[in-house]
Amino acid sequence: MAQPGKCFEANRQKEADEVLFFANSPSGLRKWSGDIPMCTNDFDGYSHPDAKVMSCAANNLKLQKFTKERIPSSGEYIHHFKLADAHEARAVVELCNKSSEEISFVLGMKDEDFEQVISRGWYMIKAGDCVKDQVVDSESILLHIEKSDRSVLLQGDYQACIDDEKAFQYSQATKMACTGENDKKVGFAEVAIDAGKVRLDIP
Repeated sequence: MAQPGKCFEANRQKEADEVLFFANSPSGLRKWSGDIPMCTNDFDGYSHPDAKVMSCAANNLKLQKFTKERIPSSGEYIHHFKLADAHEARAVVELCNKSSEEISFVLGMKDEDFEQVISRGWYMIKAGDCVKDQVVDSESILLHIEKSDRSVLLQGDYQACIDDEKAFQYSQATKMACTGENDKKVGFAEVAIDAGKVRLDIP
């Protein structure tokens, strides 16, 4: 991670004549991307030797579009990330539990770059509390909401894969086989959202 005004250094492999990179802000609100799809891990440090060809369907993996640049013959390459060059997500969503009991939900987000859906959960919200700062880069979100007894409070016709037992993020939730030990396809309701900062109350 590079702090504002600071640099990140990486050693060049002797045979390498190009560099590929992707960057985003810690909040996920801004990203600097290109047009080459490669697999990343949103939560852990990683090294994927086959990042260009792997399926990228496992938990916490996510496809991103990388920029490719040539390395000068001198062997030294410097790239400056500027705010003016960043893509900013469409909305930051806050979801609030207005009911009288604890609820849990899975959030689905359409990934327009790869024509797929990202499902992420579980979020637990006590009565009267909120989950803040959910960065969304589409005109709607998808919600599957359950009560504490696991009865369904909100769902819809939009089918996507989730892990029914533990925290997860699936970046190909509508395309993956959904055959893992705790995997399950459930219905999501699609909710339109405005741009900017958005608050949604769950009744």
